[in-house]
Amino acid sequence: MPFMRKAFSWLADAIFWILLRLCVVECSFQQVRDRKYKFPLDLPDPTTMQISDTLSDAAASELDRVESRRKGVDDKARMLLTLVSLLVTLTATFAVRLEWPWLALGPLLCFLASAALMTGYIAVGGGMIPRLDPSEATLAEDDLKKVLVVDLLRSARDAQNTTHFLVDVYRAGLRAFIVGLLCAVGIAMLSLVRTPVDSMSRVIQQLRGDTALRNELRGPPGAPGPIGPAGPVGPTGNTGPMGPQGPTEQRREVLQRAPLGSS
Repeated sequence: MPFMRKAFSWLADAIFWILLRLCVVECSFQQVRDRKYKFPLDLPDPTTMQISDTLSDAAASELDRVESRRKGVDDKARMLLTLVSLLVTLTATFAVRLEWPWLALGPLLCFLASAALMTGYIAVGGGMIPRLDPSEATLAEDDLKKVLVVDLLRSARDAQNTTHFLVDVYRAGLRAFIVGLLCAVGIAMLSLVRTPVDSMSRVIQQLRGDTALRNELRGPPGAPGPIGPAGPVGPTGNTGPMGPQGPTEQRREVLQRAPLGSS
């Protein structure tokens, strides 16, 4: 089971990475698996840091801004996933009415790619949150503040790397959605232009080719009618050629056997 789970996870990440690359997002496979980029954190050195309330407030404010941006992107991703779900249903329903239903495969594939990207967006990746380590509880107040400030900055910038990656995922899903929407609109316009003539032609062809329907419209054959009157006598034809003369001996015998007075 652990092997199957790892294999399925790897396959899902591979499909997710391919979709991102097709949507013009430059990222590595490892970044896809981590669900974040690996930009430098640029943290200050606690040993040379001058602690102050302003610095602490700035570190906390940076973390709040990153979290606020992440929530905004999450809301947009959920909205996009909702739109994709609706358009997949509408496109599949509309495809049945098309003369060439296979044309709907283009927008459907784009919408499904967008839905897959948004599903990958929801997947949980690694992250950091500020946490007080037991060993830090023994530090002096100034040293503890320095450690906490560094932890806040580390968490904020790690979350920012994650947010940057998720923004690119959202943009990739939006690109796939827009391409699918443009394809669907183009197919709908083509269908509207061709429907009046093509639909009438299809109906006529179906009527001509459906023998059962033609017989049904024509009705059953009626009973034979009465015999009509005889037509007028035609004109006398031309005299035919004379036949060949019979043998002479036979004619003489016939005349001899004939009774007197006959001709």
